[in-house]
Amino acid sequence: METVQKTMSQLQSNASATSARTSKSAAASKITSSSAYLEKGQIIRGLVTDIRENQVTLKLYDKTTLIASYPDNSELNMGEIATFKVTECTNESITLKHLLPSSLNREDMVVHKALEEADLPKTERNLSLVKCLLDNQLSINKSSIMSLLQEASLHQDVNVETLILMHKHNIPITDENALQMEHYLNHEHRLLTEIDSIGLELTNTMENMAKANDFTSLTAFSKVTTTYVTMNADAQGNPLLQISGDAAMELVDLLEPYQIDDSLKVQILNQSASVSDVMHAIAESITTASQHDAARTAEIQAAMEANPESSSEELPQMNEVDAFRNPIIYDVVDQFNQFQRDTNHLASILSTTDRNSLLASLEGLGLSPAEQSAIQSGEISANDFLQLINRLLQHASDPATRHQLTGLLGSDEYKDIFQAALTDKFTMTPDQLLKEGEPQKHYEEMYDNLKLLQTISSSGIAEKYSETLNHQTNGMKSNIDFMQTLNQMFSYIQLPMKFKNQNVHTDLYVYTNKKKLKQDPNNVNVLLHLDMDHLGPLDINITLTGGKSLNTKFYCNDPETQQVIKENILKLDQVISAKGFQYSNEILMRERDIDLVKDIMEQEVKMPSIKRYSFDIRA
Repeated sequence: METVQKTMSQLQSNASATSARTSKSAAASKITSSSAYLEKGQIIRGLVTDIRENQVTLKLYDKTTLIASYPDNSELNMGEIATFKVTECTNESITLKHLLPSSLNREDMVVHKALEEADLPKTERNLSLVKCLLDNQLSINKSSIMSLLQEASLHQDVNVETLILMHKHNIPITDENALQMEHYLNHEHRLLTEIDSIGLELTNTMENMAKANDFTSLTAFSKVTTTYVTMNADAQGNPLLQISGDAAMELVDLLEPYQIDDSLKVQILNQSASVSDVMHAIAESITTASQHDAARTAEIQAAMEANPESSSEELPQMNEVDAFRNPIIYDVVDQFNQFQRDTNHLASILSTTDRNSLLASLEGLGLSPAEQSAIQSGEISANDFLQLINRLLQHASDPATRHQLTGLLGSDEYKDIFQAALTDKFTMTPDQLLKEGEPQKHYEEMYDNLKLLQTISSSGIAEKYSETLNHQTNGMKSNIDFMQTLNQMFSYIQLPMKFKNQNVHTDLYVYTNKKKLKQDPNNVNVLLHLDMDHLGPLDINITLTGGKSLNTKFYCNDPETQQVIKENILKLDQVISAKGFQYSNEILMRERDIDLVKDIMEQEVKMPSIKRYSFDIRA
């Protein structure tokens, strides 16, 4: 408070201070204005009281007198109220340029007048502040200007425009809120980006401990981080194969020549077989078919060598493997890949080459044959792998083993696995999103997880080996806190999504007033923003009318994306129509990014306050 009073006192004293300026050109004047509050580029306005030899004397709005150099050729008249721009300002002299009335628009005149009436100097910052107040249709009386100047003095690193936006929308003005506000305005608010940064810094911290040969800190930190990343992970069973009755019969016919297990055959026909079991049966059958093809090829070559005159066209050309190029097989593979992605298996994180490299780095560390096979095939989850490595670290006693394990922690493969496990902790799948209450539960868990992560990152061990981990963790928590602040104005949620082949940043804005939505849930207007790896930024405006008519407008970044959506829109149409909706769509070019202020905050219908993390997005 003392700082604020001191700052405001200085502003007032500067605005009214006067002092004698001693110079050859001003020797005859007894009263002059101090240049302490003037700066180059500033606009001033005053009554012309004297003009002589490239020098002008002005009586300013605060009743003080200013004598300044005036090399301008534009005509001035005694008694005229004129506006000038300070072109030079030193302790010895001030030089002015006359601004003709035509060079100032009506808004500029209003801004200058407001500062004059508030007895404030027309500095660039003050001019910018009043202009921004006008642009936001806010009051420009003395009280409001002084109040915002006070805030500006307390938060000098914050843009004036940001301060006024926060003031207008009743967002508490703190340095942290201002930083988050600018992140959201500049599209730098993505939780996924922060999760990636935190994951990388956690593994870098362990690598720094390894480089420093601080194995005690390394084992302790590994234990804490592994426990944190893997705790409360949802145990996901092996899902059942989703396949029609006809497709099940065709699949059994395809696999039967390769001695498929009778119990699995029954399960497929009864639609009770697991995706994993069916995939293994297909893989074994393809291996057998490949062996048959290789043997047949050898026979054909031998026959042709024995009888060079025989025609190759007379010999069978069909390969058994070709039979597996079948839509049913592709569907099973797709379901299996999705299962591995959902359960974070290494096969969905690392390539075959990377898994072999990872396994080679673990040679001689006492892994069981089952563990080696699971790593090589990629059928071990990221969480199980991290727990395996942590167990090896905790029991490593000889220097050679420790050296081998510390080398592993610095590898790209380990970092990718750790990052995948951490990201999985903070992302949602489309299936989770559809479950009632799941988004709220997810954010409550995310918030609790972040508080635990703050404890880890602020520990003495972490701070010794990382300069940024604690800052990054606090920044992510501030992001979520600020998201809740925005929800006092409109319904909004950030959704870090885990899709089939990529993690996607998603913003969801519900335009429909929450009160109206309760009264009439059949009319909803939603804006969904996606950042896709291949499609780029994509905005989808979804409007439900009368509970039956559903319209989507896709705003694409380029013609190629438009074409991809056009080629696949029929599938969406079929799915939505099957649910009983009358569906229509438009595919348009995306002209600009979503403007948080113009498109969302400045909407006529303001959203009411909602409870903490109670995001109603299922509508």
